[in-house]
Parts: sequence; C-alpha cells; structure tokens
Amino acid sequence: MCVPVDWTQFILIYLIVTTGAMLQGSLGFGLGPLAVPLLLLVDPGFIPAPMLLVSIFLTFSVFRRERSDFHKEGFGWVILGRIMGSAAGAGLLIIIPKENLNLLYGSLIILAVILSISGWRLKMVPKNFLFAGTLSGMMATAAAIGGPSMALVYQHGSGPRLRSTLSGIFLIGSVIALFFLFLAGKLGEAELYRALILLPGIVTGFYLSRFSKTVLDKKLLRPAILSVSFFAAAVLVINNL
Repeated sequence: MCVPVDWTQFILIYLIVTTGAMLQGSLGFGLGPLAVPLLLLVDPGFIPAPMLLVSIFLTFSVFRRERSDFHKEGFGWVILGRIMGSAAGAGLLIIIPKENLNLLYGSLIILAVILSISGWRLKMVPKNFLFAGTLSGMMATAAAIGGPSMALVYQHGSGPRLRSTLSGIFLIGSVIALFFLFLAGKLGEAELYRALILLPGIVTGFYLSRFSKTVLDKKLLRPAILSVSFFAAAVLVINNL
C-alpha cells in the first residue's frame, strides 16, 4: 500500500519532524507541539497514530541516553493516569469531533502556562501526577500532543532529569495510546506506512539534539518549556476558531 506523498511534501515533512525531534531530544517533549499542527496542514493522516509510532523510537532513544537521571517519584500515578486518559481519549475520538477536543485541551494548557508564569508551582504529589497523566493520555491519544501537561509538572527539574523522566513516561504512554487507538480502529496499514515516512526526520532530530540540549540546559530550559507549551495550546485553539 502506498501513501501519496510527493518529494516536495516529503522534504517538508522531513524538516518539520527533524526540528520537532531535535526539540524533544533537548527538552524531553516538543515533537507533538511543534510537528502536529504543521503536519495537519500537509496531511491529517499523519496524526495521531503515525506520530505516536515514531515517538516510541525517539522516547526510547532519549531515555536510554539519559536514564541515569530518571525520577521515579509519582511514576506509577502518571502511568495510571495515562491508561485512564488514553481510554477516555480513544472513546472521545469516536463520539466527539477532534476540533472540539482540541479547543478544550488547548484552553487547559494555556491556563496552566499562565498560572506557572504568575509564580504558581504545581506540587509533586500523587493527585497532581494522576491528573497530569490523565490529561496527557487524553491529549496524546486524541491529538498526539501529550507533552505539555507533563512538562509543566516537572518544569523545575534539571535538563537531564526532565528529559529522562518525560521520555520514560511517554515511552510507556505511547504504547498505551496506540493500543486504545487500535481498539478504536484508528491504527492500521496506512498508519504504519506513514510512520515510515516520518522516521528519517526522527533519527536526524535525535542526533542533532546531542548538541542543542547543552544550549537549553543553560538557564533556558523552563522558558523553552513554557513557550513550547503555549505555542502548542494556542495552535489547537486557533485552528478550532
């Protein structure tokens, strides 16, 4: 089965995914927030399953590179939330238009960013891990953008801790989301072919992140997290409006 993508589209997709993968390899998230809105303009078929498929390779690579800094606190609660959120997200995709869900998700993330800028700090306690994991699972399954809610919880950590912890969470979370997408009939042969088209950009972006992460770790990490989160949420809201 062939996916109709010409060379111009392929180069555009490659550049988009490379940049997003480099950002995620540097921050611990960013592939979804940057690449998803742009890929939707090229071909909506790349979202969400193909993006989630290639994110498994990326998150595993980042986790393996920085696994020594993995933060275990709250991990179980986050994964429980991802399971519940993924199930809910797959169900909502069947009964509610994606555009309406994107407006809700985007509004919630914008509110969280504004609160964070104001000085509010989300405590790292079980209920917050569970809530962030649930919202992340819903957004990842419905829109392939599950990073912002989790990144806002861990935003005050060091670069290596943020990257390794988020990558561990997203690695398991992506597998869970794909399982529920398969049950909902949203994962098949066409999605697998589209994932192969995205893969070269993922590999290149991960390699480049070896250099870009050292720049962001120099007091630029938190501003970058808030900026990427706000950008992703704004695009979701604006696209709906």
